[in-house]
Amino acid sequence: MSDKLKALISTTVSSCSMAVIFISALFTVEMISYTGGQIVSIFYILLAAILYMYTFISSDRRSMLIRWLVSIPLSYPVWKWFVDRDFLIRALNMVFPGYGEQSGGGAFAALFLWVVLAVAVSCAIVVSLLVRPKLSRRFCAVQTMISIVMSIMIVAAILFLERQFPSAEEVLLYIGS
Repeated sequence: MSDKLKALISTTVSSCSMAVIFISALFTVEMISYTGGQIVSIFYILLAAILYMYTFISSDRRSMLIRWLVSIPLSYPVWKWFVDRDFLIRALNMVFPGYGEQSGGGAFAALFLWVVLAVAVSCAIVVSLLVRPKLSRRFCAVQTMISIVMSIMIVAAILFLERQFPSAEEVLLYIGS
C-alpha cells in the first residue's frame, strides 16, 4: 500500500474518531453528571480531551489541520443522530423516571459542561500542536488501530445506553401530562 493511501486512511479514521469522541462526549457528559455528579463529569471531560488529543497527533501541522477540518463535517451526522433520538431527554428520564423535560438550571449546567469540554479539547489541540514528537510508522499504525477500537467502543456503549432509555413516546407522555 502506498504511503499516500496510508496517510489518507489514517486521516479519515482519525477524523471520524475525533467527530465521534467530541460529539458523543457532549451528550454523554450530561448523562454522567446526572448519575455521578460534576466531579465525575470533569474527569470524563479530561479523558475525552486526552482521547481527542491522541487521535489528533500527527507528524506535521498540515496533517493535523486536515484531520480537524475533515472532522467538522463528519461531526454533523453524529450530532444529528443524537438530536433525532432525543438522547438527552431520554437519558434524563432513564435516570429520573417520569421527569419530563430538562429544567432551565439543568440546561445551564449542561451548557457549563459543554464549555468545559470545548476548552479541554481546545487545550488538547494546542498541546498537540506544540508538542510534536517524532512519530514512527509503528505509532501511526497503532494510532489508527486504537482510534478504530475507541470509536467502536464508544458507539457500542452509546447504542447500549440508548436501548436502556425509555422510548420517546413514553417521555412525550410525561411531558404532556
